[in-house]
Amino acid sequence: MEGRAIITLLAHNDGKRGYLAADRRVRAGSEIVSDSATKVYRAGPWLIGWAGSSIAGNLLDVNAALLGKADSAWTFCLALREVFRLHGWSPEALEKGSAPQIDSSFLLVGEMGCYSVFSNFSPQKQDRPCCAGSGGAFAAGALSALLYSASGSASVAEMMHHAVRVACRFDLYSGGEPQVEITHRTGVKGEAENDKPWPEAPLTSNLGPALDYEEPAEVRQ
Repeated sequence: MEGRAIITLLAHNDGKRGYLAADRRVRAGSEIVSDSATKVYRAGPWLIGWAGSSIAGNLLDVNAALLGKADSAWTFCLALREVFRLHGWSPEALEKGSAPQIDSSFLLVGEMGCYSVFSNFSPQKQDRPCCAGSGGAFAAGALSALLYSASGSASVAEMMHHAVRVACRFDLYSGGEPQVEITHRTGVKGEAENDKPWPEAPLTSNLGPALDYEEPAEVRQ
């Protein structure tokens, strides 16, 4: 079944590593299809997340190895456009009404920055943190506050995880345990935080009581 992810998608680059986080909810109309969907894919040194048709997620999954050969955001997006073209999408097909409706947008993250990618497949570099989806602004606001007040007790990946959790509390269309991915280090000497894979299980942190916020009963209804 094809579903749609209106979602929370959050990207950040701290100058050393790139981070991309997402919720896991997918809907088909008003029905929740899944709260465990994969929305962030690793393609070589790149991370890419999708919002929109689940067909986009399937294409990213199948073509990750091809996309991972790109050496810049531009060449990545050219390869992404070609992947969609081979699936039947093209500007000409859209005009004729014969193209599949893969109306999706993406966030692309590399060591050099974060990019928004829309239907023209042209990367637009964004200030960090950047976001997409219905819960994106909640997540970006939470992450900005956490980064501003960080005292060294939490890693960037952990702050990303909790920022998406905050968005899931406030955004009806976001849900599931957040997915957080970190770019591989390439050409950088020395160890940095988060070289270990980010665990699937939620972590307990010292980020403070605000992240344990419980909505009033009238909000939860």
